[in-house]
Amino acid sequence: MLLLLPTVLLVWLGTMFIYTAGLKLVYYDQANRLIHPYGILPRRISTLIGYLLPWTELLAGILLLSGVFFPVGPLIGLILGVSFAYAAARVLRQGAEVPCGCIGMTGDRVDFTTLARALFIPEYDH
Repeated sequence: MLLLLPTVLLVWLGTMFIYTAGLKLVYYDQANRLIHPYGILPRRISTLIGYLLPWTELLAGILLLSGVFFPVGPLIGLILGVSFAYAAARVLRQGAEVPCGCIGMTGDRVDFTTLARALFIPEYDH
């Protein structure tokens, strides 16, 4: 049973990556606006990352589900999760009102729940 847990976790995370990537791709013309409100990167770089984020999530999901190039999928997921946790913590520390962009173009704002999910459920919020 204990050996099954890592597989279940990888399948769940891979599915979440693909799901969140799909939601962002539906609104891809607005994807460039996801990163800039966090105020961490210059506009041109945040725009580029905004366009690349859904494709990176999709790649991570496919790699996690397929097991191909292991451990590249989990590494990409870890990098995305840590990056988002850092950005969310910074926004909360500044007291800024920033849309999380977590699951597409919803009106959700970064809050302590968002940060907790980013820390305890890697990549759920992207």
